[in-house]
Amino acid sequence: MCFKTGWLKRALLDMAFGGFLQKLAYKLAADGRLLVKVDPRNTSRTCSHCGYVSKKNRRSQAVFVCARCGYSNNADINAAINIKNRFLDSLEAGSDEGQGMPRWPGGNSTQTKKSK
Repeated sequence: MCFKTGWLKRALLDMAFGGFLQKLAYKLAADGRLLVKVDPRNTSRTCSHCGYVSKKNRRSQAVFVCARCGYSNNADINAAINIKNRFLDSLEAGSDEGQGMPRWPGGNSTQTKKSK
């Protein structure tokens, strides 16, 4: 049987990723750490400097330039900053997914968060 296209391939990949997340959460918990899920929607289109969301912010796969404020950075780094900030926001909001503070190498990551 060949799964080259279609919903079955996608379902199998999603199942495999879900199993990976379960194992990762288990291993982290055993080490006293926490796995926090963050909504990834628009993290690559959102300016980590001013918060503006637009498809036009992505000049290419690797380049991010904000159409509003002109902030530029590597697109992956900009998205990572947005994901980190969403995690920190979930801690401040006290959401169920963000309860507890994981151990970070080199200290508490909240010290590096930009104020908005």
